[in-house]
Amino acid sequence: PRYDAVGSSSLREELFETFIKTIKETEAQIHTTVTETETENEKKKRRERAVKEREEKVRLAQQQVERDNVRSKAGLNKKEAELAFNTLLIDHVRDPTASFSSAMSYLSSDPRFISISQSGSVPHSRLQAIYQAHIAHLRSKSSSALHSLFEGYAPALNLRWDELSPSAMESIAKSGVSKRLDVDTRITLESSHSSRKRNRPGIGHTGGSHSNRDDTDEEEAEMEPKYEYPALRQEFERWQRQRYNDARAAFDIMLSENAFVEFWGRVGKMGLTDDEEKRHLGKVVFAEENAEGAVPLEEDPVEGEGGGGTADLQALAKGIDVDEVERVLLRDKRYIVFDYMPQERKQWIIDYLSQLSAPKASVHVS
Repeated sequence: PRYDAVGSSSLREELFETFIKTIKETEAQIHTTVTETETENEKKKRRERAVKEREEKVRLAQQQVERDNVRSKAGLNKKEAELAFNTLLIDHVRDPTASFSSAMSYLSSDPRFISISQSGSVPHSRLQAIYQAHIAHLRSKSSSALHSLFEGYAPALNLRWDELSPSAMESIAKSGVSKRLDVDTRITLESSHSSRKRNRPGIGHTGGSHSNRDDTDEEEAEMEPKYEYPALRQEFERWQRQRYNDARAAFDIMLSENAFVEFWGRVGKMGLTDDEEKRHLGKVVFAEENAEGAVPLEEDPVEGEGGGGTADLQALAKGIDVDEVERVLLRDKRYIVFDYMPQERKQWIIDYLSQLSAPKASVHVS
């Protein structure tokens, strides 16, 4: 009936076209709406992704800051723990011979050590290293004190341990520094009188009571115990060797620092040929004129400021011998310390002068 109600076929066609057009427009609107919705969703998702990415970056930055703070705090705690352990050692460990294990046996009860152990910021190997450094410092201080004690009894470089008096040895051995360094060990030496007693004929045979009493009195009067201190002897000899080496090095420095020695030592080489230099190397450089071993110097025809040029200087150098050099050095402690070996000291001066070379430039005397 609805079809028949539209009587004209052209009207039916027009209505159909209108219907089709309406459907297409509706579909287009629906498609547009869907597209817009999808676009909005994508934008929303992109915004959410951007926000998440920013949040992730912030989170990572915060984690890095936290890690840095933890690392910095741990480093600070480590320094504080090491400082506390050092303080603990200063308070309790004064024996330079104490081992790490023995020290830990009584340090472990100290609350400060317990706190250091619980923190875990300082490994066991580091504690050992700090302890060894502390012990080395104690030994250095004690050794310096012992060496000062040695110097009080043996100011000269050539004094040997055996030349110290028994009372001096005993005094050094009984000192607190010797005990701290554990070098006070003493052994008793057998006296020569005891040996003579065993080898003397008639000992052990029965005899008169008067004779036996005389022998006893003689033995008590003559027999005095003798002691040896092996560790102290070894430390003393090591100290003397080091003193000698230091003094010998200081002697050469003294020669190099002395302007008189340097100047005339070089002037004394002027006018020597290569062959003469080689021939006289190691021999006396300064010597009195016509003395044995003297180096002959040729007169320089070139006139100098004093009328004779380098010849003037050479003439002056000929008048200066090693004894003159020694007189210049006479009051220097680095020279005086070798008074006990004058010949060797003189030879050192000769050797030093022999290795000096002639000045390359003109030498002027003001």
